[in-house]
Amino acid sequence: MDKKNRMLIQVVGPYRAKTINQLYENIASARNVAIEIFRRGHYAITPHLNTAFMDGVMPDERFRALYLLMIEHVDAICLLPGWQNSRGSVAEKLKAEELGKRIFWGIEQIPQAGGSV
Repeated sequence: MDKKNRMLIQVVGPYRAKTINQLYENIASARNVAIEIFRRGHYAITPHLNTAFMDGVMPDERFRALYLLMIEHVDAICLLPGWQNSRGSVAEKLKAEELGKRIFWGIEQIPQAGGSV
């Protein structure tokens, strides 16, 4: 993204859940990973926070289309545990692969960016 090796990284993982508590946990998990991405000197895009609790505002297909569009503009994605159980997350990973984006299989794989913000 810039000379200091900063990347724009989209957090990818399950949003929907069987219970409201699990939904909150999915959102919190994405938020925690985004915080760590920022702490490592990068920038995070977190769809979980962008559209949290907006169910019914528009069809799910439009939300999924939005997240796929966002993949086109990031440098990398970071997969959350359970991503493979989410139809939307699988589609985002496939899109990232198709576009040659970096794929991090967890926050521990993301390097520290150089320089100050």
